Amino acid sequence: VEKSARQKKRRAAVGDRQPDVVGLSLSLPMRMPALREAAAQLVANFGTQRPGVLAGGLALRRASSVTEIPGVDAFGVDAKRAVASANELCRLLG
Repeated sequence: VEKSARQKKRRAAVGDRQPDVVGLSLSLPMRMPALREAAAQLVANFGTQRPGVLAGGLALRRASSVTEIPGVDAFGVDAKRAVASANELCRLLG
């Protein structure tokens, strides 16, 4: 039930606010399935109208490619690169 409520809340927030980019942060590697699920839900719920997806956080510092997580468009391994990646996503999707 909790997962379903969290999914509904995320879908409502993205649908209501219509952001250009959604940031997903992951601190613990054991939570990777939750990040994958969140990215997949954005694709499933919004399709081609979905916002760009930026993933970051301590657990992703070793990730070498966005293809490692379907639905994630870019990584921001630190705050400076996250901002640069978000700006680039906005430019590309804009």
